Amino acid sequence: MKFFKFTIFLYIITFIWFGSAIYANDSNYNYESNANGIFKIQSMMLIDEMPAQFNGMVNISGDVDYNGKKLKSASSCIFSVIIKDGIGVYRGTCREYFDEENVLYTSMVSKYNFPANSAESEITVLGGEGMFEDASGKGVNSWNSAGITDPNYSDIGYLKVNTELKNDIN
Repeated sequence: MKFFKFTIFLYIITFIWFGSAIYANDSNYNYESNANGIFKIQSMMLIDEMPAQFNGMVNISGDVDYNGKKLKSASSCIFSVIIKDGIGVYRGTCREYFDEENVLYTSMVSKYNFPANSAESEITVLGGEGMFEDASGKGVNSWNSAGITDPNYSDIGYLKVNTELKNDIN
């Protein structure tokens, strides 16, 4: 019986070892960005039994490393958050501009305990224009915010976003 348990233990360790190596190789990102900007809540709904919901926009700019090439970008996103039972689900769609010819389109989803000043989102590349035409891929971003801190503007807050993508051009 001990030999059987030991064999199963070795099998599990071997599976974890090789599985993690394969998973690690799948996450070779060729697109990394660090951006800062603002978010603005544009509307909010709080009606009786319904989940709380708010919508808004994000405007950020920053530095991008795409396949070793250094780029500057400005992003504009629209988002919605639905909060139910203390869980917030964030969904957003973004256009990331590099210049007038090169644009990347993405969508993102994150789920987090509400309220939160940070979370991680799953990113899906939807395509693009110029060097990003026919782009596809997936990745993650992590965002954090100091929240809304200016008493004169109760709908605007500061945001920092780090994004990593595996961006494939078909």
